[in-house]
Amino acid sequence: MKSKTAVLKDSSRRDRTSVPEKITYGLGGVGYQMTLALVNAFLTLYYTDSVLISASFVGTMMLAARVMDGVSDIIMGFVIEKTKTRFGKARPWVILGAIPLALSIVLLFNVPASFSPISKNVYVFLTYVFMSVICYTIVALAHTAMLPRISLRSSDRNIVLVVIALMQGIMTAAMVGVFAPLLQALGGERSQHAWTVISALVAVTSLLLLALCFFVTREKISALEQTPEEKNGTAADPKEKGNIKKALMFLLKGRYFYIILILSFTGAITNGTAGIGIYYMRDVLGDANLMGIFSIVSVVPMIIMMPLVPKLFAKFGKKKTVSMSLGAVILVRIVMYLFPTNLPLQLVCAFLGILIVVPLWLGIPAMVCDLVDYSDYRCGIRTEGLTTSVSSFGTKLGSGLGAVILGSALAIGGYDPLASAQSASALSAIIFVMFGVPLIMFVICFVLVRLWDLEKYEAAVTQYMEGQRSEGMDA
Repeated sequence: MKSKTAVLKDSSRRDRTSVPEKITYGLGGVGYQMTLALVNAFLTLYYTDSVLISASFVGTMMLAARVMDGVSDIIMGFVIEKTKTRFGKARPWVILGAIPLALSIVLLFNVPASFSPISKNVYVFLTYVFMSVICYTIVALAHTAMLPRISLRSSDRNIVLVVIALMQGIMTAAMVGVFAPLLQALGGERSQHAWTVISALVAVTSLLLLALCFFVTREKISALEQTPEEKNGTAADPKEKGNIKKALMFLLKGRYFYIILILSFTGAITNGTAGIGIYYMRDVLGDANLMGIFSIVSVVPMIIMMPLVPKLFAKFGKKKTVSMSLGAVILVRIVMYLFPTNLPLQLVCAFLGILIVVPLWLGIPAMVCDLVDYSDYRCGIRTEGLTTSVSSFGTKLGSGLGAVILGSALAIGGYDPLASAQSASALSAIIFVMFGVPLIMFVICFVLVRLWDLEKYEAAVTQYMEGQRSEGMDA
């Protein structure tokens, strides 16, 4: 029989992700995130300049869909909690949602030109709901919920988060950098053929990457989740049926639930306004192809900073590291807002801004995983689906509000998609969305992070998890 030390060492190896798992899990994240990156960066432009739908309608429609997302996130969270298959709890939904997600992206960027204005609005709304509320929710929520199940140790999860964030960041920058000039080469933003080609490329790539993630990555399903009756091969205790309700009530009573919700919400508003970038480059700086240069500038600081973040988390803690990150990025954003037409300064600030905001990008999903462990420690229930749905709901609602801000600002500013040059009010609106909105959101995030103190339970949670793993190996 193995000694206690040998059992724990064996458990430690099993609880960590292998290198292939880290890579394929990261590629799975790229698979679904690239669909969102395409939507965030180009969908508003496609609707306003190609389909000729009003920016205000686009923003309102996106917010309405995001509110619906809140319901679908909660439903999907419960579905994941109830799922029990030989493939695991969350992993099956990654592949089940991959094909519909790929199809939805093609439908999204192919509004029939023969439709009447009202028919176009209906088509746009239905396809956006199909993509965002249904398909993206299934895949993104399932993939995110997999993390605390494929990696049961916080230190290992931090490494996985670096891998996936680095891959997603490089992918987003590459997409923006490549697709902006590709769009022009294929006929420009008013060419339906260009949008069809681009959406098809993203759809096929997304499907392949998500399939690879499903077939290589494994959930660490163990005795940690089993009741004594299940370990002995007997029927489960009927009281276990109340586990989800018990876990939900526990989350609702604590402030960490709401911090995650609002932090995800405010952080995602900047993602929702990301589509302003192409307007800013083209109409304020005078060259849409600058998107490629700014994308390249954003890749290098990600490569530099992301490998350092787990070490910073280990030395200073997540709260302090993310707080310092936000304090610095706020200062950089103020400078960018004050000098919006100074291209050299904008490039330098863009580099610095990405460099110092990376801890925030990694901090939020790491905090979600820590809340899962804390819930397990306090009430004996792992809540990957529920906790992830909270973060996802906040993220989607924030992205929707960001889209509303983007569309409303363009409408209020008097943006004219057919004009060769925009009015001063339109340019001011573009600059405000580009710099002012993210600045406000970062300030709110800073306040929220200062209220997070879950790290004070880290030692007790770690000790508890070690005990659970030891029992699981002995069972």
